[in-house]
Amino acid sequence: MIIEPWAKREINIVVLGDTVTGKTALVNLIANMCAGFTLKDFEEKVELSNEAGNNGGSQTVQPHLYNITCVNGQKVNILDTPGLADRRGLKEDTENLKATIDAMKKNFDTIDGIVVVQSGLSSHLGPTFDSALHHISYMFPGNIYDNIALVLTSVGPPPEKANLVTELLPEKLQKAPQWSINNPYSMWSIYQKKLAEGFSDVALPLEELYEMAQREYDSRATEMLSQLFQYLDKCKAQPVKG
Repeated sequence: MIIEPWAKREINIVVLGDTVTGKTALVNLIANMCAGFTLKDFEEKVELSNEAGNNGGSQTVQPHLYNITCVNGQKVNILDTPGLADRRGLKEDTENLKATIDAMKKNFDTIDGIVVVQSGLSSHLGPTFDSALHHISYMFPGNIYDNIALVLTSVGPPPEKANLVTELLPEKLQKAPQWSINNPYSMWSIYQKKLAEGFSDVALPLEELYEMAQREYDSRATEMLSQLFQYLDKCKAQPVKG
């Protein structure tokens, strides 16, 4: 659970990243843990009707704002966004970026942080990500790069275990703090689906899958998210240009 109080009463976050990197799964994890749920109480917290993407493109159809009240009495507002570097082509990628920028302007007066989600199994960000982030930076009179954190998914801590090569990041991102996580929500979701289907993989029995998710929740996810929110709490909120 994320229960440590912060100095800020509200924290506004935008989640960005390439397609199929685990952005929405991270939103689900934050929503469940901010609510104080243990793993056995996890539930779907996102709008499934907005997760109908296919054809190799972004699974998140449109930017969607989630307002989360935490058990510590504070509030987290998270804008989940369609994936960048959309595999369907430049037209869809441009449309996703425009929708994201429009949603940021509509929903926020200030932003505390941008959380860039990237698969820890990849060595670099997508080919259009640097350009997209450059366009987004124009929305801010200040330096939004001071408010960016990277979360590497599908790998456990520390971030050095991930395949991401820091030197391949855009120069302005190379000093951004990094965290890594093997998201217990993702494992819980797979477990629930297999349980409903009555299917248990011989190589990874359901009981072992659940135990893996529990270990990640107990020993890693709580610490990682606590550190991430401590960082966001210290970031100077950046005003958004209208």
